[in-house]
Amino acid sequence: MKKTMNIFMCLVGAMDVCTGMLLVVAPALTLRLMGLTQMPLEPVFTQWIGVFVFSLGSAYLLPFLEKRLDIRIIQQRFSLRLTLLTRGFVGLFAIYAIVFAGLEPAWGLVAITDLSCALYQFFLLREV
Repeated sequence: MKKTMNIFMCLVGAMDVCTGMLLVVAPALTLRLMGLTQMPLEPVFTQWIGVFVFSLGSAYLLPFLEKRLDIRIIQQRFSLRLTLLTRGFVGLFAIYAIVFAGLEPAWGLVAITDLSCALYQFFLLREV
């Protein structure tokens, strides 16, 4: 199970770090690649989201800097708990915003990704 956890954390962390960096350096292009057509008037708001996404991805990767395996596992469990909550809230808010606040439906991909990761992390944490 630890190998599965390591692979998951590396893949999801890399996905978020890359997405976050792209949102910062090329916000309009990144949103178009995500299938979005409504662009914010000020790119700085998308860049701000990018910094958040980059930080979330970093939370998955930081435990791998720890050399001691016993401490790394503790840090990974904490990271999974923290990011589970974050992803769960972001995913639920995205659904709310699509349904009730007119957020573009393409943001549903973010909701699906975040809620899927949160659910998987919930089951991962039960095993470790």
